[in-house]
Parts: sequence; structure tokens; C-alpha cells
Amino acid sequence: MHFGPMNRYLLCGLGLVLCLFWACATEQKAYIVFSSPLEGETILQGDKIAVKLDVPDSNRVQAITYLLDGKVFAKTQSIGQQSLPTEGVALGNRILSAWVAHNDRVTPLVATLSLPARLNPKS
Repeated sequence: MHFGPMNRYLLCGLGLVLCLFWACATEQKAYIVFSSPLEGETILQGDKIAVKLDVPDSNRVQAITYLLDGKVFAKTQSIGQQSLPTEGVALGNRILSAWVAHNDRVTPLVATLSLPARLNPKS
């Protein structure tokens, strides 16, 4: 089959329009992330940690399990803020994680926290 120069330009133009349409029509992936605390945030021992997730509207959350250093401290079915007390938590860098069950799959999240001692220097 022989295409003239004008037909080639039309086919290329149609191909570009289709590619543009496909690129705009594809759904952008939305990710679940910690909105609080931030990665590497320093929290003093004895303070409570406000733990909150940023969940896109397209995700239907079924359950969330929060862990600190692998130990469960909260299980919930809502995306509301959770409070983690730090009394009795070992000092140093701690690993905060969450297992989010949503849309019939599970997504793990991880953040690190720094938990220094609350020192009051004597004068």
C-alpha cells in the first residue's frame, strides 16, 4: 500500500493525538504516606507522637495497623490521627511503620524517628 506525503502527515498527526489522549486519560497513581510525623523527626521522650496518614480519596481503607519497632500499638479502621505515648520507649532511632489494608491489598509504610533523652542540665 502506498501512502502519499499528505497521508503520512495525517497518520502521524492522528497517532500523536491518540498518544496525547491516552496519556491524559490514564489515572495517576496516588500514594499513601505519613503526614505526621515526618521522616527523621525528633520527638522527646515522654511526649506523645501524633501519627496520621495522608490517604488519597480513591483508596477505600479497610484497616490500619501501626507498629513501633515491630510492636503493634494501634489497630483502627479509620484514617484519623492516632496518639502514641513514648513513655517506656527505648531511646535512639525508632522505626514507625503502618500496614494499610485498602482496595483489597496491603501497603506497608515506614518512617524513622529520633527519640533522644530529655535532659535538663544543672546550672
